[in-house]
Amino acid sequence: MIFRTLFFLAITLVVGSLQAETIFIEAEHFDVPETGGWTTNANRTASSLGVLHGASGNKTSMAQKTVTLKAGGLYRIWVRYLYVNTKRGPFDLNVLSGGDSLAQHSFDVEAIPEAPNWDCIWKYFDAELSAGEITLKFSKHDQKNCSGYTRKIDCILLTTDLKITPDHRDFGPQTYVRVTIGDIDVPPVYIHIFADHFRRPWYSHHHLSKVGAGNGLKPAKCNLLKAEEQTPWCNITHMLYQDSGAILNITVRYTYHTRPDRMKARFEFATAPDASAIVRTMNVDAQPNGLIVIIPPDLTTELNRSRFGRDIDFAEKVGQIADAYD
Repeated sequence: MIFRTLFFLAITLVVGSLQAETIFIEAEHFDVPETGGWTTNANRTASSLGVLHGASGNKTSMAQKTVTLKAGGLYRIWVRYLYVNTKRGPFDLNVLSGGDSLAQHSFDVEAIPEAPNWDCIWKYFDAELSAGEITLKFSKHDQKNCSGYTRKIDCILLTTDLKITPDHRDFGPQTYVRVTIGDIDVPPVYIHIFADHFRRPWYSHHHLSKVGAGNGLKPAKCNLLKAEEQTPWCNITHMLYQDSGAILNITVRYTYHTRPDRMKARFEFATAPDASAIVRTMNVDAQPNGLIVIIPPDLTTELNRSRFGRDIDFAEKVGQIADAYD
C-alpha cells in the first residue's frame, strides 16, 4: 500500500511538472507610451543583448505588456536586471487584471552584497493568478529617476514550476552538435571541449559522450564511445555567449590526460536536434588529434553562418592573403 501511494505521488509530481506553464518575455518588447521615460538599450550581458532602460525622462512613464495565462495557479515571477553594487535604480512591477492589481513587487531597492557586480541577476516574487489575460506594468519606484548605469531590465519569466532556476540562454536561439566516432581502432573515447569565450569568464571545460553534453573535464567511464558510435544531439548553447560566441578547442580523449594520436569523427552542427536543421557537417581526420571551431552566438542568421568555421577554413583564407603578396 505504501509503495502504491508513493508510486502515484511520483506520477502526480511528474505530470504536474510536465504541465507547468512558463512564459518568457524580453523586457525591451514591452510597450512604452509616447510620453517616454523608457527606452531600449544594448547591453552585452542581457538576453538578446537588449534591455528596457528607465533611468531618465518622464518620471511617471510606465512600460507594459499583456500576456495570456492558459492556466491559473501560484506563479513565480522572475525578473532579470543589471545589478551595480554602489548604485540603486529601483523599479516596480505591477501585475493587473481588468484594471485591478493582483500583485506588486519592488526590485533593486537595497544592495545585495553577494550579487555579482555589473552583471544581470534574477530576483522573483510569487503571486496567485487566474487563467486569462494579465498586464505586466513596470514603473519607476517612487516616481524618481536614477543613475544611468541602473534600472536596466533584461527579461521576465512567469512559471508555475517553483523549482526552476531560470537561465536566459534557454529561451534564445539554440545550437546543437552530434558527433559520430570514425571507424578507427581505439579504446572507448569521449569528446573534450575547451571553450574560449573571448571575455570573462574566459574559459570552461565540457564533454560529449553517449549520454549527451556535460560540464567538467570528463564523463563517467561507462558513457564513453566506441568506434562508429554516435552521441545524441547535444545542446551546446551554454558553451557560447550571446554576444561573442566562442572558440571551441575539440579533442578526442580516453581520459582527461590521455588521448589518441589521431582524431577521426564526423561533427554535425544544427539549429535544432534534427537532421533537417543541420547547418554544417565537418568530417575530420586529423593527426595530431584536434579540431578548432570558431562559432558565433547562434547559427540562425546568414551573417552568423558566414562567421562559422573551422581551423582549415581560416588557415586557407590566411594562406590566400599571403599568396597574394609579391
